[in-house]
Amino acid sequence: MSEVDFVYEKVLTKTFMRHLEDQKIKRLVVGLSGGVDSVVLLDIVSEIREFPISAVHVNHHLHPQSDDYEKFCMALGEKYQFEVYCKSVEVSVQGSLEARAREARYNVFERYLVEGDLLLLAHHADDQVETVLFRLFRGGRVRGLEGMPATRALGKAALHRPMLGITRADIEKYARERKLSWCEDPTNGKVEADRNYIRHNIMPVIHGRFPRAKKALLAGLGRDLIAR
Repeated sequence: MSEVDFVYEKVLTKTFMRHLEDQKIKRLVVGLSGGVDSVVLLDIVSEIREFPISAVHVNHHLHPQSDDYEKFCMALGEKYQFEVYCKSVEVSVQGSLEARAREARYNVFERYLVEGDLLLLAHHADDQVETVLFRLFRGGRVRGLEGMPATRALGKAALHRPMLGITRADIEKYARERKLSWCEDPTNGKVEADRNYIRHNIMPVIHGRFPRAKKALLAGLGRDLIAR
């Protein structure tokens, strides 16, 4: 099975398509950052013909390339013939920059969505593992494992994360096979942000000592991966 077919089957499952019908979804909305994860999600979702599709891009103005990302996302809308709604936000410097940016982003999502919409976000298996560790380290709930929910309500609509069973490596292989273009966030390599620190400094150490730790955590969350 090719990487493209594998990722398609992991995202556009029969269960997911049945969920769209059962919940009477009227429109799919992709959260589009311009990074490889959301670009791959948009490419996959473009194959769904049963529903109108649009995308939302939030410009946080956190690095010099932010406006270029917005232009790139608008160009993707033209390529796939989707509406791309772009919104600039101001992120407070008080407290955690990660948390404030997330709050601003979700406020935009909630204002844009209407009843019958389903927001699709490109969080994947590696994000899920990092979220579990982040919450544990920050003193979150420790009774069992708790990560990001696959589906939850958001304002008048709902959100869904269809890529939680796919690794970052699978996503990047898919993008290369499809010859997709995407933006590389210059802040991803900086370890000042807590999640980046976990990704670059902690996960490699854990994997070196416990190679199956990632899969074990995902299995505990009910999001096991297919071994290949």
